[in-house]
Amino acid sequence: KDVFHSLANNAGVYLRGCEDISKLSAEEKFRFERLVAAQMSLFYSAFVQHGQELIDDEVWEAYAVALRRYLGATGFLIAWTSMETGYPKSFRDMVNKG
Repeated sequence: KDVFHSLANNAGVYLRGCEDISKLSAEEKFRFERLVAAQMSLFYSAFVQHGQELIDDEVWEAYAVALRRYLGATGFLIAWTSMETGYPKSFRDMVNKG
């Protein structure tokens, strides 16, 4: 299953988690964090491909705009912060520069 299918199948948990992760049960928080991790893996893949010139600037900009939109959700940002050390510094710096 792809990331978008997983998000659609877990829309309630995802939307509530983005709004306020502290209101999720332990199981819901686990699912929410896995959804954020799947999204961040997708963004990281695009970041690497852009760096290798496999996708052009316009495509990368679409990814970057979407990423900034997701990071605007408090719960998403909290989840990202809990997992960011699992990614290379170059990607973390790009994400966290806002």
